Amino acid sequence: MLIQAFSILPDPRTGPAQRHDLKEMIVMTLSAVLCGADNWVDVAEWAGDNEDWFKK
Repeated sequence: MLIQAFSILPDPRTGPAQRHDLKEMIVMTLSAVLCGADNWVDVAEWAGDNEDWFKK
């Protein structure tokens, strides 16, 4: 699974910055970029539009 590939990465964030799981954010960002997202707004929109798919 792709998330397992990123599980060895240390998470340098602290406090409220850790609201979201780093591995999941990396996988969502990578997926969005592969699907044509060109900027962070596109990534956020793509991730929101595909949230149900990611939960499966």
